Order: sequence, then C-alpha cells, then structure tokens
Amino acid sequence: MSDALVVHDLVERLTGWLRRLMPPGARRDALIAVLTERFGAVDTPVTHVDCVAIERCAWTVSRHLALTFEPGGTGRPDTESPGWPDPDPDVVRARAACVSQVRRLADGTCLISIDDLESINLAQPYLDAAFALAQGSARILLNLRANGGGDPATVAHIAGRLLGDTPTQLSEVVYPDRRRQWWTPALPTR
Repeated sequence: MSDALVVHDLVERLTGWLRRLMPPGARRDALIAVLTERFGAVDTPVTHVDCVAIERCAWTVSRHLALTFEPGGTGRPDTESPGWPDPDPDVVRARAACVSQVRRLADGTCLISIDDLESINLAQPYLDAAFALAQGSARILLNLRANGGGDPATVAHIAGRLLGDTPTQLSEVVYPDRRRQWWTPALPTR
C-alpha cells in the first residue's frame, strides 16, 4: 500500500481548514458540500490534475482557493495557520513600496502607478510622497493594472486620498470569532 495522499483525504483536510478559517454560513457550507460531493469518494493518489480540478470546483463557490502540487514533497501538513510572513523592510524600501511611477501628463493629469499593496506601516511614506507630488493636478489617474493585491489598510489609505476627508468604511472581513473593518483615514482639512 502506498503512502501517497489520496484525493478524498486531501479534501477532508481542506474542508477541516475551511471549517476553522471561514465563518459559519451558507457560503462555507456550499463550498464544503461541493468539494465533498465531487471528491469525497475519490481514492486515487493526488496529482497535479486533481489539484486543478479541486480548485476549479471550489471556484464555483469561492475564488479564494489555490492548491500547489509538490510531487514527492517532504513538508509536513500544517496543523496551525502560519499566517502571512512579515514583509522585509529593506525589500519594501528598495522598491519604494511598489510605487513604480508618479508622472505629470501634459493635460494636468497626474499618473500614479502602484504595483503591489505593501504593508501600510512600510508603504505610507511612499504613498504620501506620491500623492504630495500629485497635489494641484487637475485629476489623478491611479494605475493598478500590475497590482497583485496586499494589505487592506493600504487600500484604505489610498482610497482615503481619493474619496475625501470623511472616513468611509471600505470593507469588512468576518472571521469565526471576530470582525475586522477597514476605513479610509480621517485626513486633515486641506
């Protein structure tokens, strides 16, 4: 008998994580149900094709699942969520928190390109500098096309520069044991 992980065991582990990390509700229940129904009886060893199929099946309910197949992997399964690693301040500084361009166009527009949303405690000086250079422009064109996402607090900081001085709630994440909200910052009257 092989020691290879079989598909239904992978899905059982995955749904266990979903029960721990997602708040109770219809979306979590639907995600667990679709995965269990489709893969709960599959007893073949996990392959790259299976990982892709599990992702695609999950995406019918939630686009927030990504699996990586590592044949012969030696890593131990996670039993606790490792969370996100802390950003390297030197790397963030070297790339100016991914503020890749601030440019005034001939028509009075200021173009600001931000290619990632680094942690706000490291990104704020670079974002503030970009928006300071945009001050007085006729309009701001914010280019996020190369952006891969990141810190919601950084999104709130950028949105606050565009939405005005009054704090505005942008998003809320519901965890099993708490809620977290992100608001635009209260900016001083200009």
